[in-house]
Amino acid sequence: MKFRKVIPYIILGGAILFVIDIYERVRNVISFAKALPEYLLNVLGARPIVSATLKYGCLFVELGLPESAMQESEKLHKTIKEYIADYYPKLAKYKVCVKTYLTDY
Repeated sequence: MKFRKVIPYIILGGAILFVIDIYERVRNVISFAKALPEYLLNVLGARPIVSATLKYGCLFVELGLPESAMQESEKLHKTIKEYIADYYPKLAKYKVCVKTYLTDY
């Protein structure tokens, strides 16, 4: 009889933990998207336009680069992966997909 009274609290606790986990993921992706342009400015010498999305176990990073920095886009995947491993270890478990496009600035 007492177990039936405890079940709603167990369900509520599990739901709260699930929401906290999602909140931490979203917070990490937002802070990553804000910090990455500064890091790439130091590495590439140009500030890219960054869009980061976390979907289905994959972190999608879209970078808008000027033509001068587009030549180094081959090593960007490795550089971003190392940056995530160093500064955002909670995001390091996800697969990273980097897509670059040309911008006019």
